[in-house]
Amino acid sequence: MVNIIGYNLSSLENGTTITTILSSINFNSGYWFGGLLLLVLFIMIFAMFKNYDTLAAFTVDSFIVTLIGLLLNGIGLISMSILIYPFILFIISLIAYQWWG
Repeated sequence: MVNIIGYNLSSLENGTTITTILSSINFNSGYWFGGLLLLVLFIMIFAMFKNYDTLAAFTVDSFIVTLIGLLLNGIGLISMSILIYPFILFIISLIAYQWWG
């Protein structure tokens, strides 16, 4: 077992799949990695779709991030309590897009 500055990296050394490596990074970061990854993806995808109307870009962005969040939840990087935020944003933006779009 390798212990660097208080972090247990034994599961990272034995990680043979991307899932085990990401889970180890998430564990060593105090379970912040999955949520922050989702936040960064949200910002990046919104910037990609900024060519379109802001409300449409926000609606598509929140839908894509919700799907990515479901994937991250499936591999154990985020919990349902984190996944509920992009889902609520998607529902609100979909209603707003139908109302004002």
